[in-house]
Amino acid sequence: MDLAGPKIRTGNVKPGGRIVKFKPEKDDEGNVVNPVDIELVSATSKIIPTNAVPIEAEWLDQLTVDDTLSLVDAKNKFRKLKVVSVSENGIIVRSKKRIIFKSGMLLECKKLNKKGTIGTLPEIQKAVLLHKGDVLVVTKESILGSSAIVNEIGEIIEKAHIPCQFADIFEKVNHGDLVLFDDGKIEGTIQSVSKESFEVIITRAVEKGTKLKAEKGMNFPNTNLGTGGLTLKDIEDLEFVAKHADIVNFSFVNSKKDVSELLSEFKRLGVFDILGVILKIETKFAFDNLEEILQEAMQVRDVGVMIARGDLAVETGWQDIGQVQHEVLSICGSAHVPVIWATQVLENLAKNGLPSRSEITDVVTALNSECVMVNKGPYMEDVLVLLNTILSNMEDYQEKNETMLPKIRKL
Repeated sequence: MDLAGPKIRTGNVKPGGRIVKFKPEKDDEGNVVNPVDIELVSATSKIIPTNAVPIEAEWLDQLTVDDTLSLVDAKNKFRKLKVVSVSENGIIVRSKKRIIFKSGMLLECKKLNKKGTIGTLPEIQKAVLLHKGDVLVVTKESILGSSAIVNEIGEIIEKAHIPCQFADIFEKVNHGDLVLFDDGKIEGTIQSVSKESFEVIITRAVEKGTKLKAEKGMNFPNTNLGTGGLTLKDIEDLEFVAKHADIVNFSFVNSKKDVSELLSEFKRLGVFDILGVILKIETKFAFDNLEEILQEAMQVRDVGVMIARGDLAVETGWQDIGQVQHEVLSICGSAHVPVIWATQVLENLAKNGLPSRSEITDVVTALNSECVMVNKGPYMEDVLVLLNTILSNMEDYQEKNETMLPKIRKL
């Protein structure tokens, strides 16, 4: 089981309108190949399927197959819909044209005396759009984030801003610190700091701008945030973990002190010699302090290390992650501590059904570890078969350099 650890993430962004769009499939010449089917369901349903359109139950129940509905959509376009079938939750209507529904819109059917009203649609999840050179204000207060507002001549009236869910961060950061958002997709440097906010000048984003959404990770690789160790939620979760798990994954461990706190909780819960520990190495400070972290953790019976290459690559820099992961393997090998090789192993194959060439090389390098962790995807059986084939074929050509000596007997 996994202890989440401290999460430094972006807060909520100002949502868009309550609309949902549907469009038919067209060929290269713009001709409709397949009309679009839309499910209309009762607005009183406890669960409304994704992309279904809620509408008054009483009005909906009077519709039958072959009825024709008409409406003026959110773009003031007149549209006609035909009822083609009855679904488990309501009815299916068909359109040969693009249509945009919005909350409160009216639908008309000539055989009925009144119009039907579209219920409350989910808000569109928007994002803060950032370009290289933009300034982003990160706020302590939970002000809904939004993109910069400019006037008709391009002058910035209001800077782009987004809240941060981790309030303690504002006491830790300094002018000049590096900030990375969303697994490093956006990079910036802090140019000013106050008690309630700090401003970031964006130094990396794609040419057309990169979207920063809510609940995206924030990394501060050059800043000692002091965020390691157990959170109050972790300590609460450990009560359950101690009763039901064989191994606990310790997220965002940064120092010997963090490990000491965990082991103290093990002793309090009576699982010091029972529960195994996997140390997730996912920050620059964890890598720098790896030797003392291992020495402290090796007090317990079973201990291992996970190279969490996603966060670790963001923290240490893409140019250094190759060297970093090999150094972790070397240090853990010297300590006879098993290693889990994690993050994006055969991910293209898992998601798309075809591996990249670099993924194959990555799997071969994974032979230096004791365990390989893969992510979920629709092609998991193919992933496991290929992973087993490559590792089995290569084991005769590669051995770990460390000799596993027997435990020293006490005299």
